[in-house]
Amino acid sequence: MHNIEALTEGTTLAIIHPLGIVETTGKKKMLGGGYKFRTIDFRQCRGFGPEDHINEQHGIAKFCIELVGAGGILLGRLEWHAQGKRFREDRNRQEAMKTAEERDRILSVVESLLGQS
Repeated sequence: MHNIEALTEGTTLAIIHPLGIVETTGKKKMLGGGYKFRTIDFRQCRGFGPEDHINEQHGIAKFCIELVGAGGILLGRLEWHAQGKRFREDRNRQEAMKTAEERDRILSVVESLLGQS
């Protein structure tokens, strides 16, 4: 099994491995000098799924994978954003579709690791 890396939001790097997800921006903590990161432990995960927010009028699209634990508590969310430009609807849609395809690629990895489809 190999780790899968995904560029999610801007400069955020998510590493998906058999036990969960590690996400970091590469910035250092204020105290202690270590790097800031957050983790999502797959052993706590009770469900997951895609979540999309699209506003074509403003050219904004957000594609997510939400992971929830017991009681429907949100454990974490991976996000991909596409920001369009005015008067470029066709190009904006293409960019949004490319962003959604990247989310779907990572969603299939998460599905395979959690044994759900």
